[in-house]
Amino acid sequence: MKNIVILYAPSESTYAFEPVFDGKSAFDRTVQWALSLPDVQKVLVFAENKNVHMCSNALVHNTDVAVVTKESWNVLSLLQEFHAACVSYKADTIVFAWADCPFLQRQLTIELLDTHVSYVAEYSFADGYPYGFAPEILSGDTADLLTKIPVEGIRAFDSAPVLRDSIQSVLKVDINSFEVETVIAKTDWRMYRFSFDCGDKAGLLSCKALYKACGEITDVEKASLVASQSVDIVQTVPGFYNVQISGTYTPETGKPIYCPYPDTNVADMPLNQFTALMQEISELSQHAVVDISAWGEPLLHPHFLECVKAVFAHPGLSLVIETDGFGVTEELAKAVADIVTKAGPRFPNPKGYPAIAWLVSLDAVSPKTYGSMRQITEDNKAVALFNTAHAAVDILERYFPKLVYPQMVRTSKNEEELETFYRYWSKSDSPSAGVVVIQKYDWFCGLLPNDKPADVSPVQRNPCWHIRRDMTILSDGSVPLCREYIRESIIGTVGTDSLQTIWEKTQATVKQHIKKDYTEKCSVCDEYYTFNF
Repeated sequence: MKNIVILYAPSESTYAFEPVFDGKSAFDRTVQWALSLPDVQKVLVFAENKNVHMCSNALVHNTDVAVVTKESWNVLSLLQEFHAACVSYKADTIVFAWADCPFLQRQLTIELLDTHVSYVAEYSFADGYPYGFAPEILSGDTADLLTKIPVEGIRAFDSAPVLRDSIQSVLKVDINSFEVETVIAKTDWRMYRFSFDCGDKAGLLSCKALYKACGEITDVEKASLVASQSVDIVQTVPGFYNVQISGTYTPETGKPIYCPYPDTNVADMPLNQFTALMQEISELSQHAVVDISAWGEPLLHPHFLECVKAVFAHPGLSLVIETDGFGVTEELAKAVADIVTKAGPRFPNPKGYPAIAWLVSLDAVSPKTYGSMRQITEDNKAVALFNTAHAAVDILERYFPKLVYPQMVRTSKNEEELETFYRYWSKSDSPSAGVVVIQKYDWFCGLLPNDKPADVSPVQRNPCWHIRRDMTILSDGSVPLCREYIRESIIGTVGTDSLQTIWEKTQATVKQHIKKDYTEKCSVCDEYYTFNF
């Protein structure tokens, strides 16, 4: 069988060309891997015009590699060029990978190719391995079919940007139409969500740490085990910041029963402090999601729109707004939409997150249950607030299509309405156009009543995602060890301590979790397996 290797090198892979692996870059190592594979007719690098010079400079005098450029790529153009390349080079099979993955394994790739050919597969992938160890294998004819099948779900991907899971996402729309094969890892490493690529700062740090620990990798199981026990790989930089810009709930609108914050009227975070914080977050994480709704109603902040602008001043930051909806108006929705449009796409954006997402706390399908969830005893008031919250979804959806999520926090008090809530909002013709969020109830390690309707904890415990990836910042600038501590175990104060210094103070806890050694509070916490972005 004749193969071609296609390496996707978008300008978004910001660290792909840094010589951090004993003088070689991730791009250098990826090309070296591609050229080592059997029966390769050509190695093609798909690049954007804005970074083609970096690819070309790295490929001087290498006639076995060619660069194919476009102003920008989308899923349809990628698949079309897949097929065109197969025809041009008379190849049967495409080996596809991103050009910023320095640890792609030759032997694992050969095993994938053998499996693909032996079982006459149309698509093959390695399952259970950390991302970055294996490519995807695609038949040339399959790439052509994917551009022509008249399935509405597939057509929706035509103009979508290329993401790391784009090929699988397209196939999943009509998965039964394709012959898919896998090479399965001896150990399932998916629970760690490792991503060994140099597409962003977090990935670069993981790759550098793995190279320092393992050098040239020959045993992927051993390397994965090393990674799972290394704090520098398990925890890199925060990916999610939960920022309390306002700790206020008005007495008229009630306070959710699942809010653990002891006060109902605390000082707002000053705008200048929030603006400086966004700068520091951008410098530390490069790419992150900022939620400005930790235990309070963000729309009550007197400088709410300025806070939104402060987030969007940094192209690597995305915004989440959780709201009760009572402050949503046409004017406010339009003003926020204008800020988002003017700011432009997020860059880098390795996971393809939207620039903004809204979560509207509804928690019920009936006004009576809604009132009980917000501690409102007057029926008329509950009806009025329930209708206002519903109307907020309608308003926001007009300005932010499919980015407005009606949210239900699942408790024993509203469990009977869960199915109805989900069925209604998940329909494509619902006011939210089919998007919805069901959130697990958090009892904050005993601070709130144990109001969970079910225990969905995994059998095997993993190092806590929130300690590894999140940072919670209260309106006075104090930073607790994690969201469960609220006002306990304050490990720093923004504006006084650097975010880097504060973040480093969490490493001792991560090391304990890796060893399955938990503090008294951590041992009773069941939030460790929940994941924010």
